[in-house]
Amino acid sequence: MTPATTIALQSWMSDPGAQEILAVLAMADTPAALFVGGCVRDALLGREVTDVDIATIHAPEEVVRRLDAAGIGYHTIGADHGTVGAHAGERTYEITTLRVDVETDGRHATVAYTDDWALDAARRDFTMNALYADGAGNIHDPLGGMDDLTARLVRFIGDPHDRIREDALRILRFFRFNAQLDNTELDEAGLAACISHAPMLAGLSGERVRDELRKLLLSQSPARVFAVFATHDLLDDALSSLHDVAGLVALTRIEDQHTAPDFVRRLCALMGDASDPQPVATRLRLSRAETQKLEFLGQRRRDLEPAMPAELQRRQLFRLGPEAWRDQVLLNWAADTRHADANRTGAWVALLSLPETWPVPVFPLRGSDVLPLGVAPGPEISRLLTAVENWWIDGGFVADRKACLAALTQQVQA
Repeated sequence: MTPATTIALQSWMSDPGAQEILAVLAMADTPAALFVGGCVRDALLGREVTDVDIATIHAPEEVVRRLDAAGIGYHTIGADHGTVGAHAGERTYEITTLRVDVETDGRHATVAYTDDWALDAARRDFTMNALYADGAGNIHDPLGGMDDLTARLVRFIGDPHDRIREDALRILRFFRFNAQLDNTELDEAGLAACISHAPMLAGLSGERVRDELRKLLLSQSPARVFAVFATHDLLDDALSSLHDVAGLVALTRIEDQHTAPDFVRRLCALMGDASDPQPVATRLRLSRAETQKLEFLGQRRRDLEPAMPAELQRRQLFRLGPEAWRDQVLLNWAADTRHADANRTGAWVALLSLPETWPVPVFPLRGSDVLPLGVAPGPEISRLLTAVENWWIDGGFVADRKACLAALTQQVQA
């Protein structure tokens, strides 16, 4: 292959582990292993590269043989699909044999191995993901992905309908990449194909949908994409409540200025106030912690706003804890800027920062403090601790351990 261009050698390219793997897979008369996909795309976009994938003409068995001979550790979890994970330095490199699709059903593909780089490129999803690079920074572009990347155009390879029929997840990937590139205009042919095949999304596993939605929601401009989803009714029934685009816009603007984005918090903003979180949590196979957080955030504490008296602020912060406090404040702040007063930024910032300006105190007593007073293990311990804790809170959180123990003794003797 003739290089389309050359870029300055990236740190992840010159990494000794990467160079060692390329050398192990090299052949004298033909390109045998090249960096591929997201790492090449992101390098060309000037973005940080996290995952490094390598494509090779060698079958998985040959990859394993060569790694063994070189003493490089590896795992073969994905070997049935042509991928071997090589451990070199501090990275794991996914090494995948060039492939062509033999049979697809919209969720899974049966593949055959090949040594033809053009055929491997043709089976990928978007032209910008069919870019390859060697260890010297030479970029190989068999399908015109460089031009599309320069134009920020997310374009399916070949017929968009065919690509989506092969794997319906590409619908979500189409929107995710557009959101990450902050595109205002979507490729018309790609968008039309996504709309046409949207019912296929219902057949995808919750895990695959969740992982793509997570990347999409944490991208630079997710609201535009969800506006398209809402306009064309693209998400399946269980996710139909993810339509409050204005709520997402308001939240992302605040997060961009004041805190890191959060997947569950943004899900909650998209759901609005009246939606049941359970169908979303079930469809996306959220973890127990994520489900509990979504349910908790769905029950908005509307009293968390700048006009709340300082004493009540501290009570609520103690009860909620810093993380839940920030989540609730951010969602209420988003609602305020959306529906009411957009000019209270300073007051909202102060409320959001309360865990830093007033570190949450720790209640001095534990259950082990009750047992020496002759109280049997059981619910009575919890009742007594709660009574003393309420007394401690009413007193402004200032009573020390000695004073709390005295109050506990009085409760036991009462």
